[in-house]
Amino acid sequence: MTIQRTVSRAPQRTELVDVNDDNWTPARVLLAEDDLQLRLLLRDMLRKKGYVVEEASSGFEMLEQLGMDGLRHKTFDLIVTCNQMRGATGLEVIDELRKCLDPHCWCTPVILITGFGDSQVYAEAIRLGAVVLDKPLDLDVFLQHAAALVSPTPS
Repeated sequence: MTIQRTVSRAPQRTELVDVNDDNWTPARVLLAEDDLQLRLLLRDMLRKKGYVVEEASSGFEMLEQLGMDGLRHKTFDLIVTCNQMRGATGLEVIDELRKCLDPHCWCTPVILITGFGDSQVYAEAIRLGAVVLDKPLDLDVFLQHAAALVSPTPS
């Protein structure tokens, strides 16, 4: 069976996925949030929906997970990040990601979570192609955006 899975918003990129293929894997999410309780809640919710989730608790950990240090051994289908974190803000990391020469980096959809959103944060996030969600987070809206950006598994 072959399904079409949307893997990005800007620019739109889709791929055909053969779910009978031994190489098929569920969508991978990098979740970067410095608030441990919120990170665990979001991680558990995403996993229940079928996503494979890797975590980062700071901007530095997020950069490490993304392989910005030259390793480039991991790819993610979706990035969920808090804006205000130690080391580097979510916007700074997204900006670096968008500067990457690898076209898959540009296509990775991003959800930016902010508790301190102002017009500059929103403008920069939109310029970088990210969806912005405010804290306190509406969990249903969060899951709707995640599913709209990349489906966890074939349906």
